[in-house]
Amino acid sequence: MKNFPINLLATAQTVIGKQDYQLRKYLSRARNAAGYWVSTFSEPIDMLGSVQPIRATQYQAMGLDFKKAYIKIYDINLIEAMTRNTNPDQVIYDGYLWSVAEDTPWFLSGGWNYVMCVRLEKYVP
Repeated sequence: MKNFPINLLATAQTVIGKQDYQLRKYLSRARNAAGYWVSTFSEPIDMLGSVQPIRATQYQAMGLDFKKAYIKIYDINLIEAMTRNTNPDQVIYDGYLWSVAEDTPWFLSGGWNYVMCVRLEKYVP
């Protein structure tokens, strides 16, 4: 349910900065050359949204691992988080590969949608 007849995030992003990032949609699982099951993803899709780091002071309250880096991405285009049937999508940002870290309930109030991601590794295309 939305509290406002407009998408507030879309309106706010006309004046606040947005960053480029890319999205790799989860496709399926397949066997690799060694015979192990691995996740397969789509080619990167260019996206635009507000990418914000999660402050280390918030880690304890959110139950996050202090050895990892996390970001939140606010975007009017929804990113699907992990479900029982699929693996999470992946994000490419700042030269790193990021994975959706939690099945975050979308904040629909005014369209303020975000997803939290955890950094995996350097991205090598």
